[in-house]
Amino acid sequence: MATPGIRLIQEEFAPAARHNGPRRSAIAVMDGRRIQIGMNMSEHVDLKIDGMHCDGCVRRVTALLKRVEGLQVEHVEVGLARMILNEGAVRADAVRAVESGGFKVAD
Repeated sequence: MATPGIRLIQEEFAPAARHNGPRRSAIAVMDGRRIQIGMNMSEHVDLKIDGMHCDGCVRRVTALLKRVEGLQVEHVEVGLARMILNEGAVRADAVRAVESGGFKVAD
């Protein structure tokens, strides 16, 4: 959906600083001026995990998730993993990683 008064003239995808994740930016014209619009292309995801009982489980799940490309681990505790999926990573990759360690991801 276009915004009145803004005409898109260029769209780019580029990596940003590692902690910000990939970003998409667009060059647009508004009132005769060129402006750049930046948009973070990441998604926050929580996984409920069955089978975690201790700090050892937390360390194991954290290690498994850190192996997934495009995923940034925010927080892991017994029963829950909170992460950021950057562009290209999908929830199914995180689920497979966790389940490969013998845990079960609840729906």
